[in-house]
Amino acid sequence: MSDISFAGFDALISSVALSIILLIVLIICFFYAWVKSKRMKVKLNTLPIFPHMIGILASMLGYLLIAWLSDHSDNLNFLKGLDKSILLWSLVIFFVWPTIVFIIKKRKI
Repeated sequence: MSDISFAGFDALISSVALSIILLIVLIICFFYAWVKSKRMKVKLNTLPIFPHMIGILASMLGYLLIAWLSDHSDNLNFLKGLDKSILLWSLVIFFVWPTIVFIIKKRKI
């Protein structure tokens, strides 16, 4: 038998895939906001899409943190726990996005 352990592999693959998806969404939002700010001749951070861009970035960094933890951790119980709770941590990190949007919009009032 080989000593290869695939504990944490599912968490690594799913977190990297979700990070890539959010990166694509962030790039699309940035170009949309950049074009809109040039047309309206306003600053980028005054547009309503700007808090969403910050939220997407925070969620993407959370997924990258999970990917880093699943790649660099030697604790097999932790890695198996990450694999078993993919749905839980992926939803929690994804809901960082609307939470940050809500906080930013409340602070601007």
